[in-house]
Amino acid sequence: MIESVERAGPQACEGRVGITGSEPGSCNGTGAGIPGTLSRGEVDWEMYFYDPEHWRDGATAFRFVVYEGEDGPSGYLLYRQKEDWEGSLPRSEVRIGDLQAVDGEAYRALWRYFFGMDLVLAVKARTRRLREPLALLLEDPRRLQELRCDNIWLRLLDVAGAGYLIFGGLFVLSLGLFVERRDMAFGWGLVVTGGVASAVGVVLVWVRSRMND
Repeated sequence: MIESVERAGPQACEGRVGITGSEPGSCNGTGAGIPGTLSRGEVDWEMYFYDPEHWRDGATAFRFVVYEGEDGPSGYLLYRQKEDWEGSLPRSEVRIGDLQAVDGEAYRALWRYFFGMDLVLAVKARTRRLREPLALLLEDPRRLQELRCDNIWLRLLDVAGAGYLIFGGLFVLSLGLFVERRDMAFGWGLVVTGGVASAVGVVLVWVRSRMND
């Protein structure tokens, strides 16, 4: 349920942006059509929005915002806000955890939500896509600072190969339990190796089952 609503500007969109009191699980389709994104079930959402206090670095807990268009929710964002002052001057910052939108209207409205905040010096967003179109929406795009870093993107093509990894790992694990009776160090080495291999295979299959093509 939306607790507070802000109407976007007439030139920006026809929908509404509002703070929601819970995780925006109704926006599961916002990543559809984007290669590498994952569909999320109820348990996946709970893990994704896990927010222990020691991760916050003095900032607030996650806040959730949903954009609703004519056909229902079509975008969401989650963010924290860290308040800071230097004398009488505000030095607060907003930290974006995620921002997803199915179309340009939702995308513009969600970013406008941040730019309308008062007493905020900077808005920081991590792990954004390489070709982020945000600069096209700014009056002064030179104020946008981008820092690029390398990441590994993994896509499982051979599900059967992952199955071999799982069963092979279980075989090595079982062999390690047998050998451990005579040689504890070598046996436990096999157990750990087999267990890790099986776990990796399971994770790969799980990720592939939720990945959009």
